[in-house]
Amino acid sequence: MTPAWMSGYAGDVVYTLGFYRELAPSFLSYICAVNGIDGPAANRRLRYCELGCGRGYGTVLLAAANPDIDFVGIDFNPAHVGEARALATEASLANVTFHELSFADAARAADPELADFDIVAAHGVFSWVSEAVRRDIITFLAAKLVPGGIAYVSYNCLPGWAAAAPIQHILKEFADRGTGDSFARLDRGLAVLKELTAKSAAYITQNPTAKGRIDFVEKQDRAYLVGEYLNDHWQPIYVDQAFAALAEAKLTFVASANIAENRLALCVPQDLIEYVNAMPDVALHELLKDYALNKQFRRDVYVKGPRRLSGEEARRRSRGLTFALVARPDPLPEKWPIPAGEATIKPEIVHAIVDRLQDGPATAADLLAAATAAGVSEANVAPTTEILVHAGIIMPARGDGAGDATAAWRLNQVVFDAALHGDTHRYVAASALGSAIATTYFERLAAPLVCDNPQADSESVASLMFDRLEGTGRVVRRGDKPIKRDAEGLAEIARLVETFRAQALPLWRRLGVIG
Repeated sequence: MTPAWMSGYAGDVVYTLGFYRELAPSFLSYICAVNGIDGPAANRRLRYCELGCGRGYGTVLLAAANPDIDFVGIDFNPAHVGEARALATEASLANVTFHELSFADAARAADPELADFDIVAAHGVFSWVSEAVRRDIITFLAAKLVPGGIAYVSYNCLPGWAAAAPIQHILKEFADRGTGDSFARLDRGLAVLKELTAKSAAYITQNPTAKGRIDFVEKQDRAYLVGEYLNDHWQPIYVDQAFAALAEAKLTFVASANIAENRLALCVPQDLIEYVNAMPDVALHELLKDYALNKQFRRDVYVKGPRRLSGEEARRRSRGLTFALVARPDPLPEKWPIPAGEATIKPEIVHAIVDRLQDGPATAADLLAAATAAGVSEANVAPTTEILVHAGIIMPARGDGAGDATAAWRLNQVVFDAALHGDTHRYVAASALGSAIATTYFERLAAPLVCDNPQADSESVASLMFDRLEGTGRVVRRGDKPIKRDAEGLAEIARLVETFRAQALPLWRRLGVIG
């Protein structure tokens, strides 16, 4: 039975570890700037709160990447808070604290550490909690977010969930009537879905998206599925309902944190653009966009009393934004994924931007100069930049270069050590971004060995890797098969080390992953 304090959440399963780039202060400031909105004041130390921070990994990554910002994580699960505090302590981070509180208690708290936030983020919380807890979130935002502050709120939404909601209902209802822990009860519901699929239930055969959704669910991490689906208050909402609720905290919708969804040409079929653009208010505008996209998850950015920048000020602010290269597909494609399908971009535009960022972060003005020097029209640079951000090729960065990477390096060493116990902590802090980047398991094993032994050849590093893994039960795999410590295996690991040294390591140095 779920304890009452869990408010309908499954408390016997530890939730998965993840990181979401949209929560980074640099990313949220970028979203505001490109939409002509002033962000938090840059002339003082900022304060950031994550509501429902879970196990705290994302909050700790942001704290390590932004040592000049104070972070507070709030979660009602003591196991989550204990783990978050331990991680922050192990990395010696002095700019992050965690509090075991309900949102109601946090909203009422008189502690000055729980007030005057410039940014408040609530990722994956708003549509998973009861109406009473949603009101506590709104009360917190009304009382604790400063004027001009940014609120990030993400949630399951309609109409995208309409066809798939019956899948959640089956999982929840059969889990509630099952016995054992949450995993056992989840499996009961999954077995029912499998049976319905095998026996061609009309819901499956007559709903073109149902089977794909069930297949997707069956491939997900079971801890994620428990947190996502076995929740008493799981309830997708429409965007206009979210707008109305958050307006009570004096919050104004600014834009989607999914950057490509802020240009109708990138997210709406061409023959709907004029119709959507004619909507009389922003709520209807966003609602029709959600129908056009069949949207099922929103990432919304709000500001409490937004100050709109003048035309010249907005241009200056946008051109001062900094970007960094975080990936470079080889070869660079001509077609790029966007919400409305694919965008075709001339290779010379992409090359001009990517090549300029190859040596390190650069401003939007720098990218514009590089592109125009290559004969690219100025009008194409900003939308191309947004598509590259959407695709995860470049990311908004801090404006001070790599900054102080000391805290990021301390945390990343803890993350590397965690790889000896499992493939769990898959992101590393990047001080140049003020954010984090995803890594492979091999990269996390190789990084400390390469950095601690800069003169060692790749064969020696390969041998050290086998030494480090010996006795841990962990292995490096080639597909599904472990790589053995023999001549062939050592040679293969050495080749992977060479690739890491040539590609990942220089990138990590530019991004401030390594101190």
